[in-house]
Amino acid sequence: MAAAVAVEALIAGPTAVERSGSPAISGGLPESTKLLALTIEDGVARVDLSAEIGSVGGTFGELAVLAQLTYTLTQFSSVDEVLLLIAGEQVQYYGGHGFDVTPSLTRETFVVNEGMLGAVLIDSPAWWAQAASPVTVRGVARVFEGTIQFALYNSDGLPLAEGFTTTSEGRPRSAASSSRSPTRSMCRSSVR
Repeated sequence: MAAAVAVEALIAGPTAVERSGSPAISGGLPESTKLLALTIEDGVARVDLSAEIGSVGGTFGELAVLAQLTYTLTQFSSVDEVLLLIAGEQVQYYGGHGFDVTPSLTRETFVVNEGMLGAVLIDSPAWWAQAASPVTVRGVARVFEGTIQFALYNSDGLPLAEGFTTTSEGRPRSAASSSRSPTRSMCRSSVR
């Protein structure tokens, strides 16, 4: 199952090339963590990890683990949400800070959490992935009026394209937000 391979790769952490790149990529899951089971049914991935997954320190580290698991599993079209189990037991609260992970985790969990994602998160193509023209860039953006300035560079750092694009919604998701609030919506743009 591709999802299990992806979780195993997440646990293994970044390759030496990824760790030495610019910017360097780091992982958050303890390397001693074991994937005990993974099932996907009706859009829900139930991921069972060994107790070592609980040995992450700090608020950011704990949120990063949850976000990495959620984004890794929800990259698959068969997964919309993630249920976390540790040593066979479904978890209600994760980590020393007691993050509520019920009823499940979704990508929206981390878009809403202002401190977890940056203003723009590129979801596809993946970091270090080769891409062919035209390139479709997908991600989530929290930007004013849904407008994003972008630049695309080749592996030598030379610019391939620059411009502006807009998010699919172009407006804040929260009904209570003002016109000064950032947009939290999907952004898809193609560059030739």
